[in-house]
Amino acid sequence: MSGFQVSFIADQRGACQTGTAQVFFEKFLGKDFIIQMSFNMRVALFWGLCLFIFPVLAISPEARLFQFTYEIPAQDFSAEAAVDMYIPIPTSVPGQRILVQSLQSSVPGEFGREVAYGNSYYHLHRPAGSRTPLSATLSWTLVRDAVAGSGDDTLSAEERERALAPDALVPVGHEILQPILAEVHKMRADDSPAATARAIYDWVVDNVEYKKVGTGWGNGDTFWACNERYGNCTDFHSLFISLARSEGIPARFEMGFPISQDSDRGEIGDYHSSAAELLYLPLCRGR
Repeated sequence: MSGFQVSFIADQRGACQTGTAQVFFEKFLGKDFIIQMSFNMRVALFWGLCLFIFPVLAISPEARLFQFTYEIPAQDFSAEAAVDMYIPIPTSVPGQRILVQSLQSSVPGEFGREVAYGNSYYHLHRPAGSRTPLSATLSWTLVRDAVAGSGDDTLSAEERERALAPDALVPVGHEILQPILAEVHKMRADDSPAATARAIYDWVVDNVEYKKVGTGWGNGDTFWACNERYGNCTDFHSLFISLARSEGIPARFEMGFPISQDSDRGEIGDYHSSAAELLYLPLCRGR
């Protein structure tokens, strides 16, 4: 959809510092009220939040606090038919906690959750005959922790089965994958899941070209990537996931926004460079 914009503000400091606390003060109490408070009242409130609220949130020094804003400027659609708009909604997951949420839209909306993967969305509906322009401003304050990796023992039996199963365009154990897997086996340092995953990554990066030429690319199609050896990020990820699952490594597709470690604010132009495969590898544990 044209006009969709995402911006962010990042605070890279620890939780009990003025910059981070100010976000909570202004969200919950209002900026005008904060200005009118005496210095002693502000100090007392600040330390009260640090002592009683922030420990519960457990924001580590390595974590980053973000405020994301999705803006959809007014969109004009024909009034002859009803219009439905579905907007992805971030949720609290391992490595991410939603602290504050604000949703405003020109027409009533409702929350929903799709069944297969549990992804949340905000559904805007404008009935036929209405000429109200569709617009929305949605913002979240959230904490992102550093994610080092996930062990396969974090998956339930159902999740593990799903992360190893084939999809329509993401085959598992198919004959088209066998020549590639033979090369992967020669490249890997040993037969461990971690070494195999690294060899799969290296093979895909070395043998598949990122480009958008002609038609057929961009469908998340492992068969296309194997035959043509080029495509966009969806084709790369599908091939990677097919190869990983064929080796018994649970894998799934994960998407997000690219944020530089050095940036504290700005607009996000696209998502594709942050889309990634999430692998679940066995963790080495001491005896």
